[in-house]
Amino acid sequence: MALEPWEATILAASVTSVVSTVAVLLTHRLTRKRDREFRVWERRMDTYSEVVRIRQELGRMRHEVLETKSPPSRPIDPDHDSRAFGLTQAKLKMFGSEKIKNLDLLSSNGFIMWMEAVSAWKEIGQADTATQEEHDEAWQQVVGLARACADFDRVLVKAIEDAAEFKKTPWWTPKLRKLRRRVKAKLRRPRPEPQELS
Repeated sequence: MALEPWEATILAASVTSVVSTVAVLLTHRLTRKRDREFRVWERRMDTYSEVVRIRQELGRMRHEVLETKSPPSRPIDPDHDSRAFGLTQAKLKMFGSEKIKNLDLLSSNGFIMWMEAVSAWKEIGQADTATQEEHDEAWQQVVGLARACADFDRVLVKAIEDAAEFKKTPWWTPKLRKLRRRVKAKLRRPRPEPQELS
């Protein structure tokens, strides 16, 4: 049984409308997914930049203590209150990668140990029974922990910089490199000398 022209027109219109509806829904879904990924990436980068700012401020404070050989006289971060630090830590838990969270924890623990060493050094300096040797030994511990904290911060900032690298290599790049290596290896292979026919 052949289709009448009006039946074919209705069938073609229905198929076209279904296909276009599916295409619109698929495009909308993919766009929402891309936008959601971008928003998460943007929040992650904002959080990482705040973590780097805090680490730089802590580094300035450590440097100030090492230069003046006196305990910190100002708050750790005078531009922000303690709630901002807690908010940054909460954002880091939500948006940060496991590697960054672990490095931040290591850096935070290093800073806490350094602050405890500064407190111990200050108490030894105020004690009447403390010897100069004990005082110098406590100061060396403060200096050593400050160096360790600086190293922890450096590793953390490097990891954040690596995470912020948003350029991805295309899937064919590693295969192309492998092919180039094979071709170069074949070109370097010694070739036998041509022999003359006698």
